[in-house]
Amino acid sequence: MNDTKKMNAPQGIGGWLLIPLLGLLASIGLRLADLFWHVPGTDVPAAQGCIDLHDTLSTVLHFAIVALHLTFMAWVLWLCHGRSLRFPKWMRFSLWLQLAFDAFVVFASWSDTQCADSNERTGSMVLLVWSIVWVVIWIPYFYRSRRVKATFINR
Repeated sequence: MNDTKKMNAPQGIGGWLLIPLLGLLASIGLRLADLFWHVPGTDVPAAQGCIDLHDTLSTVLHFAIVALHLTFMAWVLWLCHGRSLRFPKWMRFSLWLQLAFDAFVVFASWSDTQCADSNERTGSMVLLVWSIVWVVIWIPYFYRSRRVKATFINR
């Protein structure tokens, strides 16, 4: 009887599962762009609001955080490709990590007293609200989805 239930559950990467995976790919692309935009000596403006990255220590710290985040997201994507049983747990963690990263960006841009551009502050706040909505939708999905349970079965 249990095998019949498994056969009736949708399997494979498809349906609603594509949306968070596309979000993961987009996050990887945005983090790569973030690395480029904060390279000292480039004329491309900073993408994350009013954070002053000219100080050497803060630049190194920024690169380290973004590089670790990129490495982690690539690993989660690799788990997805292998249909690993660990993928749903690490994808949920990835969503929480993304929310924490976005909250840090908002805090940093709002705490900068020299930042006079309210559009950048508003943009960073929209980013945080979007991340909260994303977490509220997709964390329960990865807990309850029959497709997720039927797809990620490899050890």
